[in-house]
Amino acid sequence: MNQLPHLPELAPQPASVSVTEPVSRAIEHTRRVLFPFNAGKWLTLGFVAWLAHLGEGGGSSFNLPDTSGRGSGGSGPGLGPALDWLRDNLSMVVTVGLVVLVLGIALGVAMTWVSSRAKLMFVHSVARDEAKVEEPWRRFAERGRDLFWVRLWIGLLGLGLLLVALAIAGVLAWPDLSRGVFESGALLGLLLGGAVLVLGGLPLTVAAMLIDDFVVPAMYLNDEPVGPAWRRVKSEVISGRVWTVVLFYLMKFLLGLVTGLIALVATCITCCIVALPYIGTVFLLPLFVFNQAYVLYFLEQLGSGWQSISRPEAVEPGSRFSGP
Repeated sequence: MNQLPHLPELAPQPASVSVTEPVSRAIEHTRRVLFPFNAGKWLTLGFVAWLAHLGEGGGSSFNLPDTSGRGSGGSGPGLGPALDWLRDNLSMVVTVGLVVLVLGIALGVAMTWVSSRAKLMFVHSVARDEAKVEEPWRRFAERGRDLFWVRLWIGLLGLGLLLVALAIAGVLAWPDLSRGVFESGALLGLLLGGAVLVLGGLPLTVAAMLIDDFVVPAMYLNDEPVGPAWRRVKSEVISGRVWTVVLFYLMKFLLGLVTGLIALVATCITCCIVALPYIGTVFLLPLFVFNQAYVLYFLEQLGSGWQSISRPEAVEPGSRFSGP
């Protein structure tokens, strides 16, 4: 009897994933979660969202001294006296700078510890349409610690990179700045320091984004540490879909522009009340819920193992997560 020729097995093709289809579903889910309006639910869910995004909001502006060289002599009008004062009080400046650095690191570590556990809590809250704090805080203690250590190392690497970039820029630029001018040395320091910061910071930024958007939901759905969750994301989300992931982040960028404009208008209308910590998160809660729901609906397209909103029964409350 003739045997059929052996046909090579075809590798399974990645499922088709859209970056636009989850938008409408996320809008509808946000409406279901937050409306009709319930003040207690908004305040509780807003508190979880605020904890989850500690240290990620706000912005800073810096006024640089005038180094254009206008006026008499070769130094800028405000740079010379400032440099003289800096040389005369260098030890005090270094001491104060070190104290501020240590306090800043301590505050950053504390906020990272809290927000790491709260990120899992917020995914759970949006996926399950629940507004609780105490029980999820205990439930996600172990996985929150796992996430904290990874995010802490990324943050410390970023801080070290920043200090190296500043050191390079400072060493190269100091001869020019000490004379009150901005010439080739200062320009070279600025360019090299910036290049080190950008080239070294890009991988850290990408890693942080992938952890927030994909690894955290994987940890939530499978009750697993960062390592196994990262491998799951690599094989099930990124592999074969690199350009889809790129389009996902382009869509998130466009959505961020829209939500940022909404937040700006709300800030103006409320006379900057929206800029206040926690209060602003409660005011803008629909934006936070929408952004998280968009990510979860994007992941749900990958298959049943990524269902969090459509199939909430896949993770029974208290059955797969436990605190210490």
